[in-house]
Amino acid sequence: MRRLKGYLREAGLHAERLREVLERLSPLLPMTEEKFSELLPIEKDMLDVLAFRFSKLQDLLGSKIFREFLETQGFIT
Repeated sequence: MRRLKGYLREAGLHAERLREVLERLSPLLPMTEEKFSELLPIEKDMLDVLAFRFSKLQDLLGSKIFREFLETQGFIT
């Protein structure tokens, strides 16, 4: 259970960072090719953060949290 709590805490950090970046990017959304070509370097960096954090969160959910949850519920040993 302790590991699951740690993983959930880490997931919360990724989710919070995703919310922050999405909020900052919201004036640019929906993204078009034209908008993308006109982005400032810092805006492109924010898109990189968005992709990175989403990937990290997805990986954490699939490889650790889901497995730990199933173990705590007794579905796997």
